[in-house]
Amino acid sequence: MYLVRRGLGERLPAHGRGLAQPRPCRLLTGPGTPAFTFPQQNDVFYRQLDVLRSSGSTHSRGTIMISKFAGYTVGAVCAFFFASLGAATLSAEPLVLATGEWRPYSSVEMEGYGEFTQRVATVIQEMGLEAEFRFYPWTRCYDSVVNGRVWAAFPYAYTESRAQEVWYSEPLHRSRTLFFYHTPEGGEEHYEFEDLEDLAGVRIGGVSGYFYLEPFEDAGLAVDYTNTEIQGIEKLILGRIDLFPVNERVGWDLILTYFPEQADNFHTLPNELSNNELSLIVSRSFPDSERLLKEFNAALQRCRDTGSIPELEQ
Repeated sequence: MYLVRRGLGERLPAHGRGLAQPRPCRLLTGPGTPAFTFPQQNDVFYRQLDVLRSSGSTHSRGTIMISKFAGYTVGAVCAFFFASLGAATLSAEPLVLATGEWRPYSSVEMEGYGEFTQRVATVIQEMGLEAEFRFYPWTRCYDSVVNGRVWAAFPYAYTESRAQEVWYSEPLHRSRTLFFYHTPEGGEEHYEFEDLEDLAGVRIGGVSGYFYLEPFEDAGLAVDYTNTEIQGIEKLILGRIDLFPVNERVGWDLILTYFPEQADNFHTLPNELSNNELSLIVSRSFPDSERLLKEFNAALQRCRDTGSIPELEQ
């Protein structure tokens, strides 16, 4: 069993125009008990919940929920008492992981929340645990892992700088990243590169915090960073950037989902920017994290041995 919830104000683009409305999120109350549905909650709620979790009193005390109404912040204290819950129910907590919107690998809008999420859920079930997935912006996913508010986040490629702050699980997937570009009339422009330095003078976009930040800096490239891939795709359409690096499947999924009428105007460079393994990043400060990581890696191998998770693509 696993549950999903999203943070306040995390919205998805709808057909390239406007924003979808936030969805309710769910709070796990324990194995065999129902999940209660709340409106979207913000960082204050999650910090309060994490405090209660760490004190072992999630189920026996109230939680603080902050909501916004008519432009004012309203604090509401919601107290729930579960007198009928047994000791076993109270002691069983889900393993909390964070992820973000990265279709088709992870998405709150997809069945099973995306194929990478499904693989993670399969492994955690093999561990004999329950999982709770929180959908956050990517920078918040990473910060939540570093600060021990969640056990892990996914999917992430390896970088030296990240490895100084987090652990990595064994890989669960691969990511082929290409440069996308857009031509308004459907014709093809030619950008050629062997090394990133060859792209000096080309207007390049990117997503803040992604793995290519370091190699772009090392190559001396001036990059126009955004918060999401969809914003980068939009900048290509508007002619504000020339090239935008994105996972090949993610890029085409975004284009065909939100800009299908523009699909014939998009192209990719033949050279790969990267072909990376994708893993969980794991907190070094989350309680019992090292043991959980060893159990996760062992469970992943068992899942591969039985075929419930495919071998890593080459």
